[in-house]
Amino acid sequence: FNEKTLKPLLAMRPFICNANRGYLKNLHSMGFKTFSNWWDESYDNEDSFYNKQDKILKIIESILKKSDLELKNMLQDMESVLINNFKTAKRLVLDKNLWYDKENLTWT
Repeated sequence: FNEKTLKPLLAMRPFICNANRGYLKNLHSMGFKTFSNWWDESYDNEDSFYNKQDKILKIIESILKKSDLELKNMLQDMESVLINNFKTAKRLVLDKNLWYDKENLTWT
C-alpha cells in the first residue's frame, strides 16, 4: 500500500494494481473493495510476470473499447465501491495518520 494506490482511492477512481501476487487480497483485508464486478482480477493470483502483464493488458484493451457512455455508466455503477474506498483510505491514512515506513518496512 503506497501513494500509487492511495491516489486513485482518494480521487474515487478505479484502479488496476500491477503489484506482487495477493496485493488485491491484502487491500480487501484492509477494508477496500476492488473491481471484480467490472473486470477479471485473477491477475492478482499470477506468479508469472508475463501472465500477469498479459491479463492486465487484456483488461486495459477491453476498457479502451468501451464507448464514452459505457465508461460513464460503468463509473456510476462503481460509485458505492469508490465511496467505500475513499472512506477507508481517509480513515486509515488521513484520520489515523497510518503510513508505510519504507526504511523500517513497517506501518506507522
